[in-house]
Amino acid sequence: MSDIKFLSKLKLDGIKFRRLTYFDLARVKWLNELCLPENYSWRTWLGLYNLFSDISFVAIDTKKDLACAYCVNKMDEGPSFWNKNKIIKKGHVFSVATHPDYRKRGLATILLALSFDAMFKKGAEEIFLEVRVSNTPAITLYQKRFKMDIVGRVVGYYHDGEDCYVMAVPRIRVENLIREIVRYVKDKNLLEYE
Repeated sequence: MSDIKFLSKLKLDGIKFRRLTYFDLARVKWLNELCLPENYSWRTWLGLYNLFSDISFVAIDTKKDLACAYCVNKMDEGPSFWNKNKIIKKGHVFSVATHPDYRKRGLATILLALSFDAMFKKGAEEIFLEVRVSNTPAITLYQKRFKMDIVGRVVGYYHDGEDCYVMAVPRIRVENLIREIVRYVKDKNLLEYE
């Protein structure tokens, strides 16, 4: 069993989690533009929703009935990061953001765990994402909480020329932890779906 004592320290009062709905898209786009320098067109968001809403999630402030964080994901297929000769299904964390007023509460942790779980259920053997090399808080979260490794660096990945790290984790390394976090969330009745 993994150590999930950190869950009791998360500040999740008034927050519920659900799969991304069509009605969340405007707020997700707005949060993306508020929180991240990488912004995407309506066409991109709508395409991701149409193809991957079943593996993408939002955190809802129930008092305001407003999405305050999101994790939008997709599925890819390609060589394993650990065995280049093996073609596998991969979960890809496309974009994750939390409104500044809701940070340091654990919303990203829960959204990522729900996302990993959903992608595992669709057959993902590895999960990966790209992160700015300067984004130390996110890198720390991915390494310490989700056991992700830096498996590559892409020079000039972002529009402003900053490099990204590609970070990944094999399912086997994190599956039990994800299962425990999802169980905790369900036990605390923090999900708006089943």
